[in-house]
Amino acid sequence: MKIGINEYGLVERFDSETVHIVLPDKNGGRPEYAGISDQIQLDWPMVSGDVIQCQMAQNPSKKSIYPLVVQTVSGLNGLDEKDATVRPMPRSNRHYAERISPSKSFLDSLSQHDIALRMIEYRCPMAFGNSVVIAGPHGAGSTQLLMKIMSHFQSTHSADHAIILCANGRSEEATEWRRLMPEAEVVVLPNAMMGGSAEEAVKVANLVFECAKRQTELDRNVVLAID
Repeated sequence: MKIGINEYGLVERFDSETVHIVLPDKNGGRPEYAGISDQIQLDWPMVSGDVIQCQMAQNPSKKSIYPLVVQTVSGLNGLDEKDATVRPMPRSNRHYAERISPSKSFLDSLSQHDIALRMIEYRCPMAFGNSVVIAGPHGAGSTQLLMKIMSHFQSTHSADHAIILCANGRSEEATEWRRLMPEAEVVVLPNAMMGGSAEEAVKVANLVFECAKRQTELDRNVVLAID
């Protein structure tokens, strides 16, 4: 299920007054920015990582630093205005002792033909709440294995959210991810080949992590895959 990162961008809040939207480039170029009026900020309490369902337009003011501006807002993280004002607010990272032991299987309903996934489930069971690293040299097939895992996730957990973060990836890899998982959020980090900088890549990555946190605060399951 899509969250709307590529369509609406991600909210970035610096302090109590400075808020804007960062729109990642679909091919890894420099992100765009959109300004938010003070009235919209008062009506919709926003924090970093939020996704606001909105309408944007070119900013008519030539003095503004933002080329785009938010005109109207219809929702925040899929919530209406009433629910958005009473949602759980962000909290600091939990201590490891507070975390609930994983109990919901990630690779369930495997068929007898899913040899690679059955081997993973046997040797390294995966569940919601776990962190898994697929290590291997370049060309060993780690990306293809990750695609197999995420494709199975999409087919068995269509109601949950999947985010694919492509770091230093080629445009054709992002296209392959989008074709494989049309209901997932495929975010390509800014890279030097497309004119992006390391600082912009770190900013977008941090906002994607914050976005995943905002979804879990609403009792939604999120799987974040970094390629």
